[in-house]
Amino acid sequence: MEGFFQDYRLIEALKKCIITLKSISTSDDFISDRNSYLLRMLSEMTDNAILWSKGCQFSVDRIGTDFKNSLMGFTNDENSIEEIYCYAFQMHTELYITTDSNLESSYKNIRDFTRENIEKFSIIYQKPIERTLHDLPTNLFKDVFKNQEFDALRDFVKTKKSAEELKSKWDHEIGVKKQDVINIKSDLEKQKHSYNFISLHRGFRKIGQIKEKELCLARTSMILLGLFIPALIFAEAWLVFFGGIKFTNDDTADWIKLIPGISLLFISIYYFRISLANVNSIKAQMIQISLRMSLCQFIENYTKFSSKVNADNKDLLTKFEDVIFSNIMPNAEKIPSTFDGVEQLAKLLTSLKKD
Repeated sequence: MEGFFQDYRLIEALKKCIITLKSISTSDDFISDRNSYLLRMLSEMTDNAILWSKGCQFSVDRIGTDFKNSLMGFTNDENSIEEIYCYAFQMHTELYITTDSNLESSYKNIRDFTRENIEKFSIIYQKPIERTLHDLPTNLFKDVFKNQEFDALRDFVKTKKSAEELKSKWDHEIGVKKQDVINIKSDLEKQKHSYNFISLHRGFRKIGQIKEKELCLARTSMILLGLFIPALIFAEAWLVFFGGIKFTNDDTADWIKLIPGISLLFISIYYFRISLANVNSIKAQMIQISLRMSLCQFIENYTKFSSKVNADNKDLLTKFEDVIFSNIMPNAEKIPSTFDGVEQLAKLLTSLKKD
């Protein structure tokens, strides 16, 4: 979309006005300076049409049509020249206020001339010039303040402030949540250690349950053997006293009849010893398992306590640890092995053959 000063009809009118002003010669200093400053402003409009279109929107909206009509109907008379000067001076003032263009020296010269010679202008143009000098900056500010873009900027400032408050609130909440996460992490670490010892305790408990079943079977076999041995002894005695077995020097058959029973008796006694040793061994293992299950309940806190105490006195907990962590095992050095029984049977058969 073309700007106001880019309209070719306005440009042609500006050029005609410039040519006319250049052709005017006068001996009046005021008229000569006024026309010179007006020529400068009109020439800048034609040379920088885009800049003037962007920088004079407020004046264009209010006096743009009148300015264009004045240029179109320009005549070589004082009233027409002063009218165009008033319009051009307002636009030039707005351009100086609203843009960063290099107009400072030019604007100050025009402004100072206009202010100092305002009384020399026609009375009908003195008021518009005064409004430009005194009221235009305020009107421009009010226009900008009412502009939707300024409302958006104002909303942005409010939004920015709200965002900063929200960010501060979030930072505080994040700090609190971070501390909560740290606490939860610490608790999880503790729970992890506790779970490890719980799992260890559970494993020992399962082993203990297995050992309880083994102990029950071992006790049952030991009791059965314990009952079988006396029964076998009573059976042998009954055969001797009531079964017709007679011990004579000439008849060795009765002695031979006792060999199976006696052999079975010795074998039973041997396995009874093994069963008894097995029961004691299982009991010792269960004691060890119970000890370790008990240690799992306080070992975590003990390690922390021990690390602190040992830092001050390394020998303070030595006796305590010797008692708590020492092995609880019965003396199992005399438990017979399976080959010991085989050797005893072989010796028994050898002695019978010799007899």
